[in-house]
Amino acid sequence: MSRLSLVHVRGFPEFENDKIVTQTFIDASNEVISIIEQFGTFFYPIVSDMRNNSTQLMTFYEKDVEKRKYIEDMVLYDESNSSNVWLLWLKRALEMIERFFWHTLNDDDIINQKSDNLQPMIAMAYSEVLKVSVTVYFLVKLLNN
Repeated sequence: MSRLSLVHVRGFPEFENDKIVTQTFIDASNEVISIIEQFGTFFYPIVSDMRNNSTQLMTFYEKDVEKRKYIEDMVLYDESNSSNVWLLWLKRALEMIERFFWHTLNDDDIINQKSDNLQPMIAMAYSEVLKVSVTVYFLVKLLNN
């Protein structure tokens, strides 16, 4: 595994006209995905899901760039609600990654263990952000079948 570098990361975009530009949001999300990819195969399910949602958003966006220039407009004018779902799951995954980094930097119990094991941090982040959403999602799918 190569050494993790954040030198060339641009980060998430500023607002334009009080809105988030779709292209720059997707680009920034892809930067986060690339960073998480560097952590190895343990993160493959997260990376795969995030990449899929990002790709779906980009494909949807590219079908009408002018009408979907901003995330808000893309969501508001999406009659199929597809972009809403992709964006929601991408947002949740990004929040989970944020919580993962927070625990990595701030959790005294984990820091004191001086371990390379990232599993406890990702497990805590998953529990805080995604566990309920995933459970509800699968229950709704189960009940609708």
